[in-house]
This record gives sequence, C-alpha cells and structure tokens, in this order.
Amino acid sequence: MKLRKVAAMVILAGMSVTQVSGNTGVWAKGNYTDTSFAKKYNGDGSDYYTSSRAKQNTTASYVNNNGSDTHQITAAVSNGSYKICSSYYTIKAGNRKYIKNQVYQKGGRSARIAMAPSSGKKVMMRGVWSPDNCSGY
Repeated sequence: MKLRKVAAMVILAGMSVTQVSGNTGVWAKGNYTDTSFAKKYNGDGSDYYTSSRAKQNTTASYVNNNGSDTHQITAAVSNGSYKICSSYYTIKAGNRKYIKNQVYQKGGRSARIAMAPSSGKKVMMRGVWSPDNCSGY
C-alpha cells in the first residue's frame, strides 16, 4: 500500500513538472517587454503606427492605454509592412487589451500597432505595447 502511494505521488509530481514546462514554452521566447509610445495625433483621420518590433510567437500583442488625453483609442496589429493582421479594438483610457493577431502565423516576424483616437480629434496618445505577451493569451 505504501508503495502505491509513493508511486502515485511520483506520477503526480512528474505531471506537474510536465505541465509547467509545457506552458513556459509558449512565451519563453516572446518579445514581451513593454515599449512606450507617445504621439500627438493631428486629427487627419489616418492611423498612427508604432515602430516595428520583432514578433517571436503566436501570442496576442499587448496594448495599455495608460496616459492618453482622450477617452479611448482604437488599435489593431499590423505586420512590419503595415498590413493589418487583426481586428480593431477600442481601448479606454486606463485600460489594456490583448489583441489576437495572425502576424506570426502568416510568416511575419515583426509587428507594430496601428492606432487612432476614437474621437478623431487632435489629442495626445500615450501608452505601452509589446508584440508578444507572457500571459498566454
């Protein structure tokens, strides 16, 4: 009976290690360091693009609208060639969003955020973003 308990504990411990190591593989190689953006939007109706950054896995990109003068921004993920590879999402001031995209799956290895204030007026847009994330989204 003792042998069975020991064997069961060893199996459970092994499964736990496998589960943890399996999960880390998704984001271990990701480019998930936040980079700041600040753009004075001129109200011309066009999108503002962040600088391009390396996209290293299939996780969602991350945007935090943490300092904009506007109530909300609309954002999407594009590949390095300015092709939009996600839906557009509204991100209210003080909120963040994980934006699922197809950049990496379609062979892209760089990403950028396309954004504009939802109002379309002249405002300052500020926040941080990363092409990948370590939350598993």
